[in-house]
Amino acid sequence: MTYIVNRLLSIVLTLWLISVITFAVTSILPGDVAMMILGTQSNPTALAGLREQLGLNDSLVVQYGRWIGGMLTGDFGHSLVFKEPISELMAQKMKASALIVVMSMA
Repeated sequence: MTYIVNRLLSIVLTLWLISVITFAVTSILPGDVAMMILGTQSNPTALAGLREQLGLNDSLVVQYGRWIGGMLTGDFGHSLVFKEPISELMAQKMKASALIVVMSMA
């Protein structure tokens, strides 16, 4: 029984570390998300408003909590490139992956 508990704790710790590293890497990337959304011709007031709306002015701890909370509830955010929810994009890709798995089993 302790082996199973140790393995589960190990899995949880590993997933948490992966999430922290992923968040940290995306946080230190150069660029401004608000600027990417609004474009370079946007005015400072609009940029400040969007940063506030997206929570980019909050501390990294608060941003991480919001991000991991969204991940745990299935809210992965919106793609800046495709302009649609990431969960929908993932669902599309999972269907294709499932089809490949089924075809490879035959």
